[in-house]
Amino acid sequence: MSFSTLFKSILHQPHISSKLLNALPFIPEEPCEAWWGKFDLAEGETRSWTVGTSHLTVQRFQYEWRSPSQRILMTTQAQVLLTPHLGTSPLAVRLIKPLHIPVDQPLFVYVIAPIWISLYTTNPTLLIDEKPSLPLKETWFGDNTREGELCYSGPLEYGSQLSELIYQNYQIIIPILLNNGSREEGILKRLYLPFPSLSIFVDGHNRLWTEQLNMEWQGHHYPEIHINPGPPRSVPDIQKLRPASANIHPKDTWLTACKTLLRKAF
Repeated sequence: MSFSTLFKSILHQPHISSKLLNALPFIPEEPCEAWWGKFDLAEGETRSWTVGTSHLTVQRFQYEWRSPSQRILMTTQAQVLLTPHLGTSPLAVRLIKPLHIPVDQPLFVYVIAPIWISLYTTNPTLLIDEKPSLPLKETWFGDNTREGELCYSGPLEYGSQLSELIYQNYQIIIPILLNNGSREEGILKRLYLPFPSLSIFVDGHNRLWTEQLNMEWQGHHYPEIHINPGPPRSVPDIQKLRPASANIHPKDTWLTACKTLLRKAF
């Protein structure tokens, strides 16, 4: 199977049966606190937010927004926007315990990863500051220094039972459907999450989600990966909070990154 064919599978074109797509269970729990939204600041006022272990601070003047990282000169408005974000690079993590994927037994895995927090001015919208909610490290995801991509690496939880994972309001849930249609058991040793190409959704309990990722092996060594468009279908009362910040395109660096992912997935 040529890589060009594999690359096309990464685009938003799911072909897994609707029965599997609707299999995602929803575990109700107490609502989380929603830390995002619009906030009013009077002239001369300083306001701070803590999300996870990160702190964002901004001070408003009549003609300036001031944060620890920069100063924006403009006629200021009374509101700022605090929002979750998925960063500018993918998240690549080597699994401490590899996942064994049996033949012809579709399985869900739930990944819980830290979110980024972004603070913007309003009218016009300008970025004041952004940070990951938990410390992240930069890592190279690739075969060598010439082929691959710079990614983030950080703490995450994963498991087959969502109810067994501890979710915090500075994290996001990524549902992944694994379907091994090949003739041999697979072993997934590392995860590559294309964060810039994923949207952010919020459910009725203020939990954050991405689209469902479908990873499928069909008679070839490398998995085909699809981003199932829209929110996870079995999660009720869910709305889009923020669209994806990037699209996969054959002319950009996603080509190299995805090629590396497909070669290294097993």
